Amino acid sequence: MNRVLYQIGKLITCTGEEPIENCDFFVEDGVISHIGPKGSIKIDEQLEIVDLSKYTVVPGLIDAHTHITFEPTPDTFNYLLNTSTAEFVIKGAANLEKFINAGVTHIRDMISVDYIDMQMRDLVARGLIKGPRMKVMGKVITMTGGTSWKIAYEVDGKLAVRQATRDVLKRGADFVKIYSTGGVLDPLTSPDNTVFFAEELHAAVEVAEAAGKFVATHAHGNKGIRNALTAGIHTIEHGTFLDDWCIETMIKQGTYLVPTLSALHHILIHGLEGGIPKYVVEQAKYVTERQIIGFEKAAKAGVKIATGTDCGCPFNYHGLTYTEAELMVSYGMSNMDALRALTSVGAEALQIEDQYGTLEKGKIADFVVLEKNPLDDINALKDVISVYQKGKKVV
Repeated sequence: MNRVLYQIGKLITCTGEEPIENCDFFVEDGVISHIGPKGSIKIDEQLEIVDLSKYTVVPGLIDAHTHITFEPTPDTFNYLLNTSTAEFVIKGAANLEKFINAGVTHIRDMISVDYIDMQMRDLVARGLIKGPRMKVMGKVITMTGGTSWKIAYEVDGKLAVRQATRDVLKRGADFVKIYSTGGVLDPLTSPDNTVFFAEELHAAVEVAEAAGKFVATHAHGNKGIRNALTAGIHTIEHGTFLDDWCIETMIKQGTYLVPTLSALHHILIHGLEGGIPKYVVEQAKYVTERQIIGFEKAAKAGVKIATGTDCGCPFNYHGLTYTEAELMVSYGMSNMDALRALTSVGAEALQIEDQYGTLEKGKIADFVVLEKNPLDDINALKDVISVYQKGKKVV
């Protein structure tokens, strides 16, 4: 049995409890077996001791919306049209390492090409690629000519959606992603466009839930969000045009919001001068103010919010998950709530909260060692000292 005692200066468990000062954090075979005051674990010669008394420890971070094989070029649509499978693979492997180096121990990848995400998930699990654990969807489902049509499963009608959902699950998807609206980056759609109707979205939900899986949906426009909530979808990605009905329904149903504030933020910072297509910049300008208003209202009302960066969009680099937390705080979320969005709430959204997301007895010892306390300054998430998975230092 591998037994390690970590002596920690400040432990933020993200369970809702106050941080623990100067504690013993005992891990046996990768699982947390004890958390208590310093000196509460009897030391023997066989026990490995790691001194983290100068640092703050938080759970492993979770990015619930990534595009691991994308590069954050100015023109995402053009990149997808002109990139080979081999390049997708090489870029994906490099991007995975950026995440784990930044303390992200879990990601949920939201678009893939040629089912590369499934292969990468399995290679990470086997230890052949360095990176965070992955939840993957294989291939996104859209209508004919809908958002991301180039790399998506193009179908129309309830029966076709049902068949497409069964097919991606058959291939090994951990969850299903489907479009409810158009997007900012696709020249054929706009954020207001409705992609699938509620009954089509519900067909995907029925099939996924029957297999013990969940459905996530890209939804900017209000009508698309309403369709998704009526269909019972698990996570709303972006959620730009939220209104009071949407917020109330999300709270009632326990629906998760993954706002991806970083995506629009970086588009507007770099703009036309950075080479981003004019239609992308214009659509980002059109939706940004509404997204911020909706996020602020949702956070204040108590909607469950998980962190997702949408990395791989223009100038939205992989491994900078802390920037999403910084934006959340800048729009009124407390440091603790932003940290929980990165950890415990993110784990719930990915349905892995039984083992991950908090630091407590019986859970897997995934944690990040920080130079400073993020509850004092959320920017402390940048200063990663080391990263552990199953109690083993990986960075």
